[in-house]
Amino acid sequence: MGSLTVDEYRQQVADCDGLCVITDAMVTDNPNLMRCVTCPFCAETVDAILTPTHIACPKCNVSVERS
Repeated sequence: MGSLTVDEYRQQVADCDGLCVITDAMVTDNPNLMRCVTCPFCAETVDAILTPTHIACPKCNVSVERS
């Protein structure tokens, strides 16, 4: 899978019908990180940075709103 644009990512999230929603329960050791995930924009495996409203890739610095 190659890199996605922001619009393609948003469409993918809409298509997955809630299965892509990230919750703090998924990261018990550090609620500010989602460990070992593949960024849909740069296709790198990273520890994504979570805030209450956004998820960001530390490698390519793309940030999108959380569902």
